[in-house]
Amino acid sequence: DDARSRTRRRRRGDGAGHQSDREASARPDRADASARWRRLERDATTTLGTRDALSKRTLGADDGGYEWLRRACDDVAEDVVRGVIEGGGEWSREDGMVGFDLTAATTAAARRGGEAPNATCGAAIAHRATTNPMFLRAAFERLVRDGFDGDEARAKESAAWGWIRGAIAKRSSGGDRADAARAKRMAKTEDDGTADVAERAREATRVRVSTFVERGRELLAIERAREMEMAAETAVDREDVEDVDDESSGFVSEESSEFGAAVSGLRLVGATRGSDGKALLVLRAADGEAIAVNSLTVGDRVTISAYGDEFASADESADGGAATFSSEATVRFMGDALNATAKGRYGDASSISLEYADDEQALARALSGLEICLSRAPDETTYERQARALDILESIPAVKRSKPACLRVVKTIFSEDRPAMWRDARDFYGGDGAGFAAVPTKSLKRVDAQSLATKTSFDESQVLALRAAASTNYPVVCIQGPPGTGKTSVVVEIIAQAAARGERVLACAPSNLAVDNLVERLDGVTDVRAVRFGAPERISAAALSCSLDAKVSEATELFFQTQRVESSETSTKLRALMDRYQKATNVPKKQREKLQSEIEALKKKLKTTVSAGTKHRKASQAKILREANVVLATNAGAGMDTVQQLPPFDLVVVDEAAQASEPLSWIPLVRGRRAVLIGDPCQLAPVVRSLEAVEAGLARSLMSRLMPAPEYLDDEDDGWNARAYASSGVLTLTLSTQYRSHETISSWSSREAYGGRLRAAESVRGALLRDLPGVQDTQITRIPMLMITTRSPYGRIPAECNERRVGGSYINEGEATTAAAHVLMMLKAGVRASDIAVISPYAAQVRLLRSVLAVALEDVEGADAVEISSIDSFQGREAECVIISTVRSNARRGVGFLSDNRRMNVAVTRGRRHVTIIGDDKTIMGDAFLRRLVEHIEANAAAVIPRVDLFAPVAAT
Repeated sequence: DDARSRTRRRRRGDGAGHQSDREASARPDRADASARWRRLERDATTTLGTRDALSKRTLGADDGGYEWLRRACDDVAEDVVRGVIEGGGEWSREDGMVGFDLTAATTAAARRGGEAPNATCGAAIAHRATTNPMFLRAAFERLVRDGFDGDEARAKESAAWGWIRGAIAKRSSGGDRADAARAKRMAKTEDDGTADVAERAREATRVRVSTFVERGRELLAIERAREMEMAAETAVDREDVEDVDDESSGFVSEESSEFGAAVSGLRLVGATRGSDGKALLVLRAADGEAIAVNSLTVGDRVTISAYGDEFASADESADGGAATFSSEATVRFMGDALNATAKGRYGDASSISLEYADDEQALARALSGLEICLSRAPDETTYERQARALDILESIPAVKRSKPACLRVVKTIFSEDRPAMWRDARDFYGGDGAGFAAVPTKSLKRVDAQSLATKTSFDESQVLALRAAASTNYPVVCIQGPPGTGKTSVVVEIIAQAAARGERVLACAPSNLAVDNLVERLDGVTDVRAVRFGAPERISAAALSCSLDAKVSEATELFFQTQRVESSETSTKLRALMDRYQKATNVPKKQREKLQSEIEALKKKLKTTVSAGTKHRKASQAKILREANVVLATNAGAGMDTVQQLPPFDLVVVDEAAQASEPLSWIPLVRGRRAVLIGDPCQLAPVVRSLEAVEAGLARSLMSRLMPAPEYLDDEDDGWNARAYASSGVLTLTLSTQYRSHETISSWSSREAYGGRLRAAESVRGALLRDLPGVQDTQITRIPMLMITTRSPYGRIPAECNERRVGGSYINEGEATTAAAHVLMMLKAGVRASDIAVISPYAAQVRLLRSVLAVALEDVEGADAVEISSIDSFQGREAECVIISTVRSNARRGVGFLSDNRRMNVAVTRGRRHVTIIGDDKTIMGDAFLRRLVEHIEANAAAVIPRVDLFAPVAAT
């Protein structure tokens, strides 16, 4: 009957029949058009030579190229959003707006705007890596404004935003034809009812992973474009690069905004060679002062720029004042390589030494007499390894014939019960709300409560963490370690116990400092055979002996020593024979031929010796890696080909996991059968330079995505007992006893960041400065927390205590002098200089503090041991007395970077016995979180005093 009805409708020529015919006839045209646009997109990628988003400068910031392309994307976004809001036709379809093609729409809109201002932006019309983020940004802004009255949260969760993003993701991930074929296959399996349930689940996982990865690629491209922009800006600008607007973005660290901050005013003073024979160029400040190295560290790749008419005339840049070398150099020393001394990794330095791989003599001649600027170059290697890790991740669910080692990890993290979404991370917890249930402790694997590494005992929550990490029925374990809870000891023990069980472990962390710490703690532990991967200049001296290079050198030392002796003897014989051959002009032919034969034999022997050395080195390296059961590297270092080609690991341990972006975490995770993530989402987040990428979710770590918020956990007790919670294969727990800070310090952090679940150990609960040997009992040394407000008792702010913007940062001269006076008072009370740390969220304030304290404490013996650092750099460290300069003081009560709760949580929890906060209490209390901190200080037998009362009244015994 249905068939006859359709036939009658076609014969009548009614609307339905005609529409069906029109759709059928339109399909070939749509397919042809789609193929043309795809060819244009491929041609654009080839022409532009990159698959990554083009920066504003590349598109043409000066000639209007960037604005021309942006307006085209804005016009398309306006049409799309209007269509989606109003509905009807293709815009209302939930299958991703099948008829929409961004390249076609952008091309049409661009033509209406006139000719392309330059060839680059003309080609970029079809460059999806560039147009995708432009269109999505414009579409979201219009959707928020026109469809949701400015409510960003509702817009992000709306079906309309899902349709728009889905259309872009589908087109980017294979085209309409591939999507239609996939939809057809899925529909067939559902209709037939005969498809294997496992196959459907695998396909669903593949789709979730693919969608997530595609968005991750876009965010990486946005971040990379921002890094390139910052590097380009500082390469031609000797002043501080303009900071991001911290009032609007308070989450992004100032150190990340100083990514491209140039170290300028340098001169070439000499060249030398390192112990390894590599060429080094030594630079010093032209004014003879110490060099403020900003965020540069040993091992960084830098771009060299030179300034001066002589140089500019030879290779003049676009702005007419700077020329940038295309070749890059590596920071080898922060100190004087000419005198074989090095300052260290951080802080100011007397000189900077660069390792240069090309013709250093030519470069030295070109730089002679010119002012030199160094700016950190974008880290191409890390970007490429993250992109490759996402490619591997996307391929895992699609594998049918074999099961990749990390398949359980991937299936667990991308379980259908757990939303896989990129979200803004500017909350303490970013868990996606999967249901967690308490796990009986007896169901977890039993372990020894005594440490294999230190022979000490662990507390209840630490033992629970060890049991969780050893339980193979949970592919992913997340262990939150609040400040002072012994997280590093737990990490080391997890690795040691896994090695004792015969497992192979890959242990990683985002920073070289954290990896080296693990190497040093594992040194000498029974059953641990550790190898550290990484460039030698980035590895600490204490951990260098465990590096792969050092182990290979040690293993081959005797062989090459013998080989050098043999080669020397062979070379001596060869030279003697060659001398005889040259002098043998009147000897018989046979004798000359014999000499020639002997010479060729010795040359062949030398060549064989070199070849044997290469083979022996490779064999030794293979043997070391085969025998090693613990491999350590940074997250990015785990992407080295040597590591990726090793057999899969039984366990991957990522320390400081909350400081690694999700793409960075996947580099090691794709190499392991199980994963343990250890860190603290309530401390500093991953460093991301692009505010757009932060808001889109790149700054949210994988650990933050998996961890539940405390309020979502169903506690049946008072919250003090150690408990673990599970959800779809992910097991989570929190270390609950801290051994660092006085109870007044830790109780604020416990309440604000950890749901009241963090308690102070009996050994530190009442520890004060006055309890230290040689420290006097004063009103300051007998209190754990102090607030020094820069306002007068009458509520006024002295002129010197107002914040002042310097380049892209802030300083407060009044706070710097107050900090110096407070440090001097502590030293007079008997507190050791090495027990005091002065920290601030702003890099410019840190530099000011160093100069002010250097003058104020010039006559105090040993005062240079006072630590002065940024909050970000001081994470993971501690001091008996911590002084925090908050800097901000303004009428609008803007607190800038302090509005990121995690940063202040890090700052306050660095102190063991005493924490002093210096700042404008009115400005600080303009933020609700910081207001509660000040109220906590007032309510817990501590003190809030005006700056003018700092000396006599409070210091009295």
